[in-house]
Amino acid sequence: EDLEDIYREDAHAYIGILPDAFPPPIPRSKRYILENHLGLKKYYKPFLLGVKTIGLTCAIRRLKSDQWEQMLGILIESMPEGGVVKLHPSFTTDTYTRRKIESIFKNMAPEPIQLCRDDVILEIEMLYEPKILIGSLTSLSRYADAFGSKFIDVELY
Repeated sequence: EDLEDIYREDAHAYIGILPDAFPPPIPRSKRYILENHLGLKKYYKPFLLGVKTIGLTCAIRRLKSDQWEQMLGILIESMPEGGVVKLHPSFTTDTYTRRKIESIFKNMAPEPIQLCRDDVILEIEMLYEPKILIGSLTSLSRYADAFGSKFIDVELY
């Protein structure tokens, strides 16, 4: 995967909450690290207090649409205690795609597993209480380590 696939070249700034959030090609002059993590809690109201397990879908580009159900099935099987499934932002950019994945999810998920709100910021949620994140390797694994949570890598594609 090229850096261009992850970081836009035309960005004016890159904002992160860990010092090693960006690879060397990103200019230091454009990097801004929010170091006051407790300050983030001042402006963000948690939605997932009491929710221990969070399943993470992979990016839409990793799958064909006929593989979405299989990916959700793997996540659901990995969450025997229940919890929420957080859709990768690529599933929420247009209404049609969002509704399609939501319909598949609702048809297969048992009641103790719900779909997470799109506006939840997992990095900040982990500042409030430890979480167990389940999904394919993602930058969230670094945040889980840094903030006292656990990341479980499962093959989704």
